[in-house]
Amino acid sequence: MAVIVPYATVMDCRNGPPGVKMDFSPFGRDYCFVSRLIDFQEATSGANAFVVAEYDFTGRKAWEKSHFVGNPLMAGNHQSECGDQATALLGMLDPRLKDRAFVLGSKKARFPRMVPPGTTLVIRSELLRVDNHGGRAAYQIWVKGSPRAITVSAEITFVFPKKR
Repeated sequence: MAVIVPYATVMDCRNGPPGVKMDFSPFGRDYCFVSRLIDFQEATSGANAFVVAEYDFTGRKAWEKSHFVGNPLMAGNHQSECGDQATALLGMLDPRLKDRAFVLGSKKARFPRMVPPGTTLVIRSELLRVDNHGGRAAYQIWVKGSPRAITVSAEITFVFPKKR
C-alpha cells in the first residue's frame, strides 16, 4: 500500500479540482459518497494510477437511515458506491481516461465489517489495467486510523463504448 501524501490541499469533492465536474450520480450532488480527495497519483512506469479519498458517514441523511430501522448502519450498496465514485473520480483525473465515457461493473465484492454512523471511511482505488477497450480497477475501503479494518473490497471492470 502506498503512503498517503496529502493532495496539494485536501479538497472538498463537492467543488472538485479545477476542470473536473463532480457529478458522480444521476441522483445529484447530495448523493456524493466522496467527501474529500486526499491523494492522486498518475501512472508511472513502476506504479499504477490511484486515488485516496474519504467519506464521512454521519447517519443523518435520509438515505443513510434506511438500512436497519433504529440501527443506522451504512448499507453495503452505499459502501460500494463509495468505491465506485472514487474510481469514477480516478477516471476523471487520469489523462488516459479523461473525457472518455465508461461503464462500471463490480465483482469480487466483500463486506467483512459493518459501518456505524460517525465513521470516516478511507477509499483507495487503483487502476490495474487500461487498454484500448477498457480496463480493470480495484478498491479497498477501511475505517480511518485502522487500515486493517477493511469494510469493503472489490474489482471494477470498465469498457470504452465504440464510437458510432
